[in-house]
Amino acid sequence: MPAGTKRVDRYNTRFNDDIFNISAEKIFRTDSNRLMIGTFYKYKHFDQKGRFREIQTQNELKSDYGSGLNLFSIYAENRYDVSSHNALILSLKGDYYDYADEIKNDFQWIGRIGYLYHWSHWHFKAFATHTYLTPPFYKLYSPHQFPYRANPSLKAPQIDMFESVLGYRHDIHKIKLVLGWRQGKDRIVYSHHSGHAYINDGSWTHDTIASLEYEGDFNLDHRLYASIFTGSNDVETRSPRYGSIVRLYDRFGSFDLYNEIVWYGPYDYEIDPRTHTTLHVNDSFNYTAAVTWHVTEDFSIALKGENLFDSGYEQAYHGYLETFPVEERKVWLSMEYLF
Repeated sequence: MPAGTKRVDRYNTRFNDDIFNISAEKIFRTDSNRLMIGTFYKYKHFDQKGRFREIQTQNELKSDYGSGLNLFSIYAENRYDVSSHNALILSLKGDYYDYADEIKNDFQWIGRIGYLYHWSHWHFKAFATHTYLTPPFYKLYSPHQFPYRANPSLKAPQIDMFESVLGYRHDIHKIKLVLGWRQGKDRIVYSHHSGHAYINDGSWTHDTIASLEYEGDFNLDHRLYASIFTGSNDVETRSPRYGSIVRLYDRFGSFDLYNEIVWYGPYDYEIDPRTHTTLHVNDSFNYTAAVTWHVTEDFSIALKGENLFDSGYEQAYHGYLETFPVEERKVWLSMEYLF
């Protein structure tokens, strides 16, 4: 045990969250234009109170910390219909974070510009967006520093992205192609070399995504959804690059049936960036099925099973030479009565 570490035999922790928000919004319309403006205020505060007894001295010690913020936002979105088939969208939002204690106040903004097209069975939309990720409260503190003090230099990661969607719909069939690109800066990482704290790594990351989706609404009793997708980044692989989903909804008389198959492809996970040690993660196959019997209009019985073949997705983690199941095999029976 490291020198200075306290051994305890009793530890009680209490968390308390207080959240309050209020908003106001106004919409202005003309024949070809729609303008929405609004403002938003949010108050959030949390406290953690820890009480523990040290074995050697039997002293009652404390480990209290907490933080809070006042968030002031103002936003506007404008949609202009260029024609009956084309529209332009522009939106802006500004957020001012007034933090408590030693955390510095911060101003961030979100902006988006988009184009919409619709004609006959086709539709297309494209958006370019700038946004950010608010650091969660728990990442402001290092779990290894005592007493707890917030990291005042932690910054909100910045994200720029572009997404386009091309869709076709005819009768009962819908097909959609999604392409996306994203770059980010100042992602938050856990560092062993900076006091075991969360810091911004300062580097740029780039991601690409693509998916092809199909929906078939054959009638009110039978529907099918299927998709294949892929994604990659230029930093490190932490999840499968390829996957697919198939869902089938059916009704036969008083019985509802649901079937779902989720497949994720294999990948190599870098468990130690210092030595570039990788762990091969096999592909996964998760089958879920459910049947519901509507005995009467108000009473139903359902049987559902998840990961029935016990071959669901497994996750790798830094520092471990094995993978861990994310989904358990579960089967349960339930009854519902409406009154």
